[in-house]
Formats: sequence, C-alpha cells, structure tokens
Amino acid sequence: MGMQRIRKLSRGGWLAIGILLALVLAPSAAIATAAGVTEITGPGGQRAAVTDAGQLTVTQTTAGSYEVRGGSEDTTSTTPACLSFPVISATTGFVIRQISVSVYSDPSPGTSDLGLYEGPNCNLAQVITTLTPASLGMTVLPIDPGLAIPKGGTFSFAVQDMGAFVTLYGYNVPASEISGYTPNH
Repeated sequence: MGMQRIRKLSRGGWLAIGILLALVLAPSAAIATAAGVTEITGPGGQRAAVTDAGQLTVTQTTAGSYEVRGGSEDTTSTTPACLSFPVISATTGFVIRQISVSVYSDPSPGTSDLGLYEGPNCNLAQVITTLTPASLGMTVLPIDPGLAIPKGGTFSFAVQDMGAFVTLYGYNVPASEISGYTPNH
C-alpha cells in the first residue's frame, strides 16, 4: 500500500522530495570536497597529515624539542629529603611524557617512599604520585597525554630512607600553550 502512494505522487511531490534530498546531500558533498586538506600544522609546530588510505598521522612535536632532565637524592633518614630540579625553561613550556625512577639504595625494600611533585619544594598540594618500591631497580611511569610544566616552572621529588635517580622525558612547547601546571592529575 505504501509503494502505491509513492508511485502516485504528483510532479510537485517528486519535485519537493528532490529539493529535500538536494538540501540534505549537497552540503555533505560540499564539505567532503572542501575538506580535502591533507596536512595541518598547529601553533606549536605539531603536524597532522592524512595518508592516501585516509589514515591520520600525527607527530607531537619536532625532534629538536625533546629533552631529558635528571636528578638524584638519597637519605637514610625517616625524614623525607626533597630535590627541586632547576627551572626547566625560562622561555618555553614543557610537557613531561615519562618519568623513570631508578632506586639504587633501599635498606628496607617495601617500606621506603618516594613522592613526585609538580613545582618546587615537594609541595603536597602538587603531588603527582607516590611510590613504595618493593626492590632496587627501575620503575617507568608513562604519562599520557602529559604533565604540563609552565614557562619558569620546575619539578621536585622527595625520598625517605632510600636513594633514587629520577629522570624526566618530555618536550618543549611555546609558552602560550601552557598557562600553568596540569590541574587534577
């Protein structure tokens, strides 16, 4: 019964259906044609490209902006010792993508603590995480999408009854892209 009604549509009815279809399909086709962009560059130099197969390829930043920072602190005391890294950059922001902690001395494995902080002086309000290593060795903490350190910012860590070397892996970004430390990490 429904097919009968469609077949009996007047010319005006078919014209109205054609206009409606054109209004729905034409903008989609126009957008798809206009969006033939194959490469986009962000304000920090990040690049995104589309392959011939339609896959998106991205790079976070140029290889020259990657940096590694490290520092060591140890104490045999139950009172934590804090190490603040020097200012990471006075002119750019910094995004930490990985933190590696290498515990090289620990008289009581499983009872010693290490805290990681954004900013100087191991401020408890800016704690990233705490670790209680079970043994000597390396712990790698991948951070995705990253921790933001603003221009003039730094990082600190505290150890209690242990010795550890902490390494930050990350990259520089324009200062305008980071207004402060990462909130609510």
